[in-house]
Amino acid sequence: MNKAWIAVLILAAFAVAEKGMNWNSNSPIFCTGRQQQRESYEESTMLLQYWGIVMTADELADRCGPGQEIDNRRCGSRAAASECVMERFLEQNTVPGRPHLSVRNMTGMKLAEIYGKYIRRGIPVMIWSEFEETAVCRMMIGGNSDCYFFSEPDAVQGMIRYSKAEMKAAYEKLGRQAVALIPENNEI
Repeated sequence: MNKAWIAVLILAAFAVAEKGMNWNSNSPIFCTGRQQQRESYEESTMLLQYWGIVMTADELADRCGPGQEIDNRRCGSRAAASECVMERFLEQNTVPGRPHLSVRNMTGMKLAEIYGKYIRRGIPVMIWSEFEETAVCRMMIGGNSDCYFFSEPDAVQGMIRYSKAEMKAAYEKLGRQAVALIPENNEI
């Protein structure tokens, strides 16, 4: 990844960090009703904010349709739940001046493949991982030969690094769950 892209990603992480988002989620891995739905809305705001669609989890829930619940038949994983939320939002809302986006669920893909196919091309990806028996959702934004970089509002520099081996193990504990928003006309 060239230095210009790294600078853009770091600036995006700072911009989102200023909004006070907390993307860490300490919840069960599988859908458990309203709590899981709430977390799916919170997690989905990550990628939406990256693409300039800034709103709270409550605003996202309202714009997806008040009182509608996530289809629990599709909600077998955290990635599937967030995919449902973002698909519903994108189907029901147009955002003037923003690129047309589509949701891509990459569950099952290897982390190195996600990095090479999406992250290196400037497309951030939501990654679910497990550290110390806690499920965590973070937005992967970059990497180098040793580490992957994640946007982290609570970190001093707006991002956090994990060794590739450490993140691979944590990612695989939750069944390789990942989701991204892909801009229209992208050949990925």
